[in-house]
Amino acid sequence: MEGYLESMGVRHCFTRLYGPDLVNALKTGPEFYERIFADAGVEPEKAVVVDDSPQALAWAVQVGAKTVLIHTKAAESYPADRVIDRLARLPEVILFTMIPLESL
Repeated sequence: MEGYLESMGVRHCFTRLYGPDLVNALKTGPEFYERIFADAGVEPEKAVVVDDSPQALAWAVQVGAKTVLIHTKAAESYPADRVIDRLARLPEVILFTMIPLESL
């Protein structure tokens, strides 16, 4: 994942990359995200989860995170705060639509 993000020029948008091996939980429900946020010391309400799986984002929403879905189709029925068609658009979405101005 690191090389993939680096090649797209968006690696700097991520502090740490997580997988099931780092939090001892499979990505099969909200517990996965609860453990990630606990490990990172981040309140779920201050987290942004980026994924191409609507189901995974639904679990992140259950624990209170903001979400960005990477999908090439319209997203009216997807459980995401934002939808982008490619990961390279992530910096603009986070900077201009997801971060409150008072926190900049």
